Amino acid sequence: MNSSLTRGVTAGATAFLDALDRNVVYAYQPIVNVHTGEAYAFEALLRGHRNLGFSAIPMLFASMADVDVAVDAEMLLLDKAIRDFMLFAGEASARLFFNANNRVLNAHLEHRPHMRAILERHSLPTARFCIELSEAETLNVSRSQQFFNGWEDRPLIALDDFGTGYSGLRLLAESRPDIIKIDRFFVAGVDRSQEKRLFLEQIVGLAHSIGLSVVAEGIETEIEFQICREIGCDYAQGFFIAHPSSDLSTHHTHYEIVQHLNRRNRRDRPEARNELRAELDPIAALPVSAPMIAILEAFRDDKTRSFFPVINGRGEPVGIVHEERLKGLIYSQFGRDLLTNRVRPHRVTDYLTPCLIFEVSTEIDRVLAAIAQRPNDHAVLVVENGTYIGLLDTRGIIRTMHERVVSRARDQNPLTKLPGNIMVANYMVDALDSDERPQIFVHFDFDYFKPFNDRFGFRQGDRAITLFADLMRARLAGGDVFLGHIGGDDFFLGAHGAAVEPVIASLPEFIAQFASDMASFYDARARHDGVIEANDRNGATALVPLLSVSCGCALVQEESGRVNLDALSTLLADLKKRAKRSPQKIAVETVSGS
Repeated sequence: MNSSLTRGVTAGATAFLDALDRNVVYAYQPIVNVHTGEAYAFEALLRGHRNLGFSAIPMLFASMADVDVAVDAEMLLLDKAIRDFMLFAGEASARLFFNANNRVLNAHLEHRPHMRAILERHSLPTARFCIELSEAETLNVSRSQQFFNGWEDRPLIALDDFGTGYSGLRLLAESRPDIIKIDRFFVAGVDRSQEKRLFLEQIVGLAHSIGLSVVAEGIETEIEFQICREIGCDYAQGFFIAHPSSDLSTHHTHYEIVQHLNRRNRRDRPEARNELRAELDPIAALPVSAPMIAILEAFRDDKTRSFFPVINGRGEPVGIVHEERLKGLIYSQFGRDLLTNRVRPHRVTDYLTPCLIFEVSTEIDRVLAAIAQRPNDHAVLVVENGTYIGLLDTRGIIRTMHERVVSRARDQNPLTKLPGNIMVANYMVDALDSDERPQIFVHFDFDYFKPFNDRFGFRQGDRAITLFADLMRARLAGGDVFLGHIGGDDFFLGAHGAAVEPVIASLPEFIAQFASDMASFYDARARHDGVIEANDRNGATALVPLLSVSCGCALVQEESGRVNLDALSTLLADLKKRAKRSPQKIAVETVSGS
């Protein structure tokens, strides 16, 4: 490196530290709850290293070690990061994520007291401080374990760049993090890569099964955010939400873009977000620092409980302690004395069982899917923005799953397996009650279905209906699209937001594709002539066109105002008639509301 700083390094460590202090700053980027938009944390990202002549941050860290100021430089940077963070987030609950220098962790333990002193000087509790360990650079896990194990009520640990580093799952197992951050490589283009999506699903499932939270890093598009949320990531970070900024006035406690997306998503309506809360058992948790005698007394005082959740000093769940695991010692000759021995005390952590942990706003279907992978678990612990609020009994939640399946089956069309009339009506009511614009409501109706049935029979008629349903799923389904089967040869589609325009654009080709597919049901002459001989509605013999479909499309725009269900239904019925008379078989009109 041919920088003035590098040339002056030999003059002394002080010059290096002074130059570091003058030139580097921190930009902060929010890490948000994917369901609420609340800022869970801000990551401090180092800026200004190029002013010192270093093209990359690892080169700066390497130079710190070369001049033997690694610890002093690390503490200088930490002080700077915390000082600015407290200026904009001091009164909030958000955490600070700080990227540790692996070289310091590998070689030094003496900076732990200095780190504690800096936290105390700025009044930042360890509950709001997270140290990021990078997997992209070699880390001496045993040394880092010594660093954290000697720290009572230690900071949070996040494993950064997960999936791209040297030690992978071994580092995950040995470093015992609280959070993993999935690298941008696996998030970028996840909508176009089934392999990346599969990787994300597996890692999120693994993390949740051992009680870890997951941050999806580097989210740059709406579809990436939506997929990461659907897969089950707890938190999101990236340019789509906010760019890193050293302007402290730009940071917020909540991020409207996430709240807007969740309001727009029908599946994240408030009642859906409260499904877990409705099933919650708000049993008080035991602190991980409690002496074993207190744990035994908890079981003695409440004989209905066979296990208790355990939380750390930050209120975050760390697992479950089962009475069954204590019985072997309790009922042995000196078991109780061994458990409560003060010279060589047993700790609650020696008897903890990991379990599933989910945010209260998680969709219940995702929780049920995770439970299915762990059938022997007794409970799921539930948190709100990381803090324990209660548990779910797995037997109760499975009962809820059964009731949901039965309820859905009642209104699911048995032929097409699409949502039926009740669910279509509920969708329309929910959509009209929301503030999301634009929206589209589409009513599909077959043309000349009765002559087709009369000519070919009801079995072929059922085949035509299932073919149409399959084509809808293949050509029209999407994240913000709802498909339904009203009954008979009537179908429904609802969409909102960014999905509206693609739906409208795809309808002509979709209608043409269905007509083309249905032509294969007819013989060559009928396909050539485009008609068959059949009875019309009055029973008279006539030449009737081949089976096709028409659709009426009602658009709700910003200027539509409030639209009621009766007015929408009336317009759709009229549009359906107009579509049947149209050569394009489509009729579109914007709804006029109040």
